[in-house]
Amino acid sequence: MALEIFAQKTMEADEAYQDFIKDIDEAESTLETSLDKMNNTFKSTKNSLDNIFVRKSSADSLISELSTLQTKSHLSDDELSRMQSLVSQLNASFPDLGLTIDKTTGKLQAHGKEVKDINSLYTSMLKNSTESAYQSAMADQYTALKEAEKAAETASKELAEK
Repeated sequence: MALEIFAQKTMEADEAYQDFIKDIDEAESTLETSLDKMNNTFKSTKNSLDNIFVRKSSADSLISELSTLQTKSHLSDDELSRMQSLVSQLNASFPDLGLTIDKTTGKLQAHGKEVKDINSLYTSMLKNSTESAYQSAMADQYTALKEAEKAAETASKELAEK
């Protein structure tokens, strides 16, 4: 009889131990998922910023050439055509610039307003794009961090109850 009770208690202890191990494994899995989300957020942030800087490096020479053409008081047909090509390339990389060339005056415009200094407009747009990418990244990273903290807290409470 004592042996049966001992065997029963041993089996119950083993089941409790197996449940505890299962809870630990589930907590570990939840934490790994949260950490993966955080890592993906960091990678996404890096990719967004890299994309901005790659587009910037390819656009710098276009902006420089456009700036030179913009300062001329009279443009030849070839120069006007080149200016239009530069505007098209820049708009493809940075749609927010909204560049056009006024067909009557040949002047550079952004969103319907004459642009006196393309370099200032470009620098401001890059600053805004970079700040926006950083702000979005910070919000995503904060959310991922809070999810990881919540998962860790939940796992800790569950394990403490065992």
